[in-house]
Amino acid sequence: MGGEMVEQFISKVETKISRFIEIIEGLKEENQELKGELKRKDVEIEELKRKAVELSKEKEEVKKSIEKLLGKLELIEL
Repeated sequence: MGGEMVEQFISKVETKISRFIEIIEGLKEENQELKGELKRKDVEIEELKRKAVELSKEKEEVKKSIEKLLGKLELIEL
């Protein structure tokens, strides 16, 4: 009876270890997927930052053009 209990215990431990290994492997895979997604998001963030700088420059150019045109309109009114 004692040997049978030891075998059952070992079997349960093996089952738990196998399940633990499956969980670890799943977490490793998920971690790799998340790293890839993070890298893609980092690239996207950098692209959006670049676009924001570009739009800010365009906005400044438009502002200067409008100010220049308003200045010309003021001269016409005189």
